[in-house]
Amino acid sequence: MGRFGNQAEHFLGGLAFAKQLNRTLILPPWRTYKNVEFDEWFIPSAMEKYHRVILAKDFMAHLAETVWPQEKRFGFCYQMYNQPIACEVKDGNPFKNFWDELNVDFSKIVGHSLNYQEPQTWIDTYDPENYPVIALKGAPASFPMRSEHIPLQQFLHFSEGIQEEATDILMRHFGSTETDYVAVHLRNGIDWQRACEHVSESGPAQPFMASYQCLPSPLKRSMCLPSMEQVLELTKTIMRQENVHKLLIATDQYSYVDHFKEILGKDVQVVHPDPWLPVVDQYLLAHSRHFIGNCVSSFSSFVWRHRKSHNLGPSSHFGI
Repeated sequence: MGRFGNQAEHFLGGLAFAKQLNRTLILPPWRTYKNVEFDEWFIPSAMEKYHRVILAKDFMAHLAETVWPQEKRFGFCYQMYNQPIACEVKDGNPFKNFWDELNVDFSKIVGHSLNYQEPQTWIDTYDPENYPVIALKGAPASFPMRSEHIPLQQFLHFSEGIQEEATDILMRHFGSTETDYVAVHLRNGIDWQRACEHVSESGPAQPFMASYQCLPSPLKRSMCLPSMEQVLELTKTIMRQENVHKLLIATDQYSYVDHFKEILGKDVQVVHPDPWLPVVDQYLLAHSRHFIGNCVSSFSSFVWRHRKSHNLGPSSHFGI
């Protein structure tokens, strides 16, 4: 499942898979320390412009008893050909808690070795009468996501609740709901620093995590972990180009607020709201005048896709 950025990429892949199989997608909760219903963060009806969907809570409350009776509640796990079943759907964290919070217990584990890129094989093998719901342990999608799934972001629309929280933050920090600010997303925590050690220092490196958002630029270490000087310099350049005097920062660790204030001067408002819900940060980043993100981060890639799919303005990346 992973963090939200990874979950979002898997979700779009799962949405495409459901359409290929012509099965209604049961919108899964987002997973934090608990299940968060899909509609708390995004609008389900917007998805219906692409394919049929139903909230998991609505399906379980109103349809599961008849459509998905206990004797047909099968959990699907991938297994190698001619090998014992490789997993239990509810083994470990967060899988057990995820299904328990949906009140789902499985009567049988179905081992499969099918490729998610062969939808007709799934259709032929698992008919709806005998397999009314295909409940997979992992998403039927790749990470990094496939390029053809990127446009599906257009069907993700932030919920009214997320919009209201973001608007409140803008009012408190900038005194206005106008989106006349530059927004930056920084990844610089210790876990991220270690991850970036896998990227060649001299480049070009192989694609890594969400680096597809920076194609065709060859991946370099500085695109994964730019120096503070690179971050400050590019931000200053973009601020001048856009002729704005507001900067909003989202980060996993170090915000560089004081450094930004020093290099940008007293006329520029620099804020690091750090809302409790990271998805609120993503709304704020996505609706800025200009967004600057991290090439390798799936959190940044969500914002990049959203701006691209909803025509919300230009995006740049550090280290290019």
